[in-house]
Amino acid sequence: MSVQDNVKKIGQKLRELRKQKGFSQREVAAGVCSESAVSQIENGTYPSMPSATLLQGICDKLGVTLGNLLSEVHVDRESMENDVLIDIVKVLIHRGEYDHALLMIKEVQGRDSLLKYQRIEIGISLGDCFLKMGDFKQSIQVLTDLQQEVEADRETDDRVLATLHNKLGNAWYFASDMINAHNYYKRAFQASQRFPQSDQLSALILYNLGHVCMWLRIDHEAQTYLEQAVVLFEQFSDYKDLADALYVLGVLYKNMGDFMNAGIFIKKSLALFESLEVRDWALLAKHQYAFYILAEEDPREAISELLRTVSEYQQLGEIQKIPYLRARISFLYLGLGEVYKAKSFIESA
Repeated sequence: MSVQDNVKKIGQKLRELRKQKGFSQREVAAGVCSESAVSQIENGTYPSMPSATLLQGICDKLGVTLGNLLSEVHVDRESMENDVLIDIVKVLIHRGEYDHALLMIKEVQGRDSLLKYQRIEIGISLGDCFLKMGDFKQSIQVLTDLQQEVEADRETDDRVLATLHNKLGNAWYFASDMINAHNYYKRAFQASQRFPQSDQLSALILYNLGHVCMWLRIDHEAQTYLEQAVVLFEQFSDYKDLADALYVLGVLYKNMGDFMNAGIFIKKSLALFESLEVRDWALLAKHQYAFYILAEEDPREAISELLRTVSEYQQLGEIQKIPYLRARISFLYLGLGEVYKAKSFIESA
């Protein structure tokens, strides 16, 4: 089966889904691609296999996952180029479609036509998939084996080394081994220093290294790396990562006892999280600001803000966060000398 046959099968299915939803091609295309691109895909005249990102954008509009779409239309993956499949794997992992991703990774790894850089990319994706699934031990094993192979090749590109070490840092971080996480983030940073110019990967590595330095209480280094990450995220208009970096920088300043700067950065992060509608992080920033900053100026207003945050968590159904907040409210009432209220909140917590 040719690539064009795959495009026709995908296009026919997308047209069928679009009509079921009652959408026009213009509505499906809005914010994703041009209306003509949707038309070409549906008619099977798109000049090549559409990118994974483009297909995922259309799938999002139609309420179907990319993995299920490809399974339902029975695309002939043997006719698809390695790079196309690798891109699809990355999107599947990003979207949490791990079963589909693992199946496709196995198929790609079994190809005789796989080039060296493609084998490394798919290996990194496998480690990343296990990481996202919460299997940190397997992720570390896969990525460590790949690291030994890559480092034995002196011709390996610095960007590949930086990516691999950063992923290993992530795996150790989520396995709660901050020493090893710091070690690999540091290696990623050293590789990124050899890039012709800083990019979003450079910024992400700086953020990760700064974050783990904060956990290890290497405050001065953490501040340096996080501030550099903030500058780069702003430069690349990467607002979600910028909000994360501002928040962590605010927490760092709080840990250092600089509550003025802590308040400034946490409030900046809160404004960004709210504008991006990242509600869980916005609530986290809100309650941190209330307890550590606002409580110093106006403890009663801080209590009111924490109670509003409790209500928002209840609306979201995230009741596991509520005992922690009630304990903090109890602490603030105790500071006001209102022991009865403090006792009431700690008991409810």
